[in-house]
Amino acid sequence: MDNKQQEHKVWWDDENKIGRIYIIGEVNEEMITPLIKEALLIADRYGKQIGWLVDLTKITKSLVSLNVRKIMTDAMKLVSRGHIAVIGMSTLVKVVLSFVIKATGREDIKMEFFSNEKEALKWLKEE
Repeated sequence: MDNKQQEHKVWWDDENKIGRIYIIGEVNEEMITPLIKEALLIADRYGKQIGWLVDLTKITKSLVSLNVRKIMTDAMKLVSRGHIAVIGMSTLVKVVLSFVIKATGREDIKMEFFSNEKEALKWLKEE
């Protein structure tokens, strides 16, 4: 496994019963497609209504290309219902992610932004 594959992780957190996505570095087309495929496999295995914790504390670039936004929007349309807690991002990334959710045309996907994992996990457990 090379460094690029090790930079990003998607896994099932059995203790908290949530899916987790951890991204290090730049968000680009090369890394987002396999990341989303892995997340969709987890959603299929554990139920599409699971919560997700997305950790962006280690991203290095705030700009997300139009193609990446489209890929993310299309993937979000496949989720049956979602609660997504996001930690560690700039204001620009918050705007982009909010746009992605709105672009799906779905009101049943909730996304909240948190400054730390503890708050994010608490919110996911309450949902």
